[in-house]
Amino acid sequence: METPEPKPFAEGTNLSRISNQTALLASVVDQADDGEFQKVARALKRTEALLPEPRFYFFQTIDKPMKPKPSSFPVKAVPQNWLSELKNPQVRYQTFVSGFAEDVVGLGKLLPDEIILWLINEICVESDDVLRTSYCNTLRQSGEQIGRLVVPELVQCMLQNLGGDETAMSKTEKIRTVQKLFNPYGNYNWDQLQSTIKTLGVISIHLQQHVRTHIVCMLLRMGCDRSVSTLSQIGSLNQ
Repeated sequence: METPEPKPFAEGTNLSRISNQTALLASVVDQADDGEFQKVARALKRTEALLPEPRFYFFQTIDKPMKPKPSSFPVKAVPQNWLSELKNPQVRYQTFVSGFAEDVVGLGKLLPDEIILWLINEICVESDDVLRTSYCNTLRQSGEQIGRLVVPELVQCMLQNLGGDETAMSKTEKIRTVQKLFNPYGNYNWDQLQSTIKTLGVISIHLQQHVRTHIVCMLLRMGCDRSVSTLSQIGSLNQ
């Protein structure tokens, strides 16, 4: 009776199955010389080293490129008392990076809701670190609007702008792993993610409790992604 040829390892074979294969092969070659068994053992170790590790990816990977969505400044929403500071793009830039916008908002000269929402969006996609910080500081002075405007749905939009995968962000979905990818996020801009998490921490004092709970849930799911190096930022959220 012919001995059937061994089947190749199935995709996703785990380490315990490799160990079982080792034991099985040991029993098959136990009548052979030690050199033959050592060859088999080394071959198995090489196979084990090549097996993909299971990973969870919170963000869209390079096979599904992330598409940031910057938006145009809502010029039509600028009220008369902000026209001189915000209508012209160059002046608007200086208004924010100089801290002037933060200061006057803190003194009660509030920005319209449309501009607050624009600032939140831009923190997720703006490449200028100084400008992102200025936007964050301005939002910190807009407590009433933040508490009213930032809802779980808006948080989801922020994470999507950062490249969050829709399924990975769903609280009703289990954490599902896939084969480990080499360089899964390519040249992902981690600074934007860090700025966004920092902003959520800064404004958390103004958020409703269910929104804060939702953010923590998202950060915990994000923390299951071993490629993400910013889980320590969770500590910046007020409990």
